[in-house]
Amino acid sequence: MTANKALLTNLRTLHKSGAVSFPDGTTQSVTLIGDVILHPKITLRNLLYIPAFKHNLLSIGRLLDRERLLIQFSMGKCVIQGLVSDFSMILGSREGGLYKYRGVCADSVVKTLFSSNKPQCANVEKDVVSSSHVLSLDNKRLLDLFHARLGHTSLVKMKHINELHCSELQSFFL
Repeated sequence: MTANKALLTNLRTLHKSGAVSFPDGTTQSVTLIGDVILHPKITLRNLLYIPAFKHNLLSIGRLLDRERLLIQFSMGKCVIQGLVSDFSMILGSREGGLYKYRGVCADSVVKTLFSSNKPQCANVEKDVVSSSHVLSLDNKRLLDLFHARLGHTSLVKMKHINELHCSELQSFFL
């Protein structure tokens, strides 16, 4: 469910309106549903539109029932990887115990890294790795670091990053 109408595509009226109960005891009526495209290969269907709601809620169980995915939660982010189709994406970052959806960030993470000094959704800060640590890494460990920082992008895709871009990536982590 979401309060952000801009996230929804294929917005439609429910044939029979319903209500959602919240932990504080209040209820909200639901009259509209829509779809959210998380990634070109993942569309969440029939999400409830609730204008008074404060968060975007996603049922991980429902998502796993519909798609063949691996979902990993860490201290700072939630990463989704396709098991059949080859993709990975960072779903959101953790704030106050909740993992918050920040918008689509998928294979485009690489493009985001190349086009800005601070990606919007990769949650990689320049001070995560000290420059002396990056410079002392051998090639395999550097590749492993990039693999992790790029949302565990497959090595098949990473081999298409040319040396010029690798040097840009390295300077990004310094």
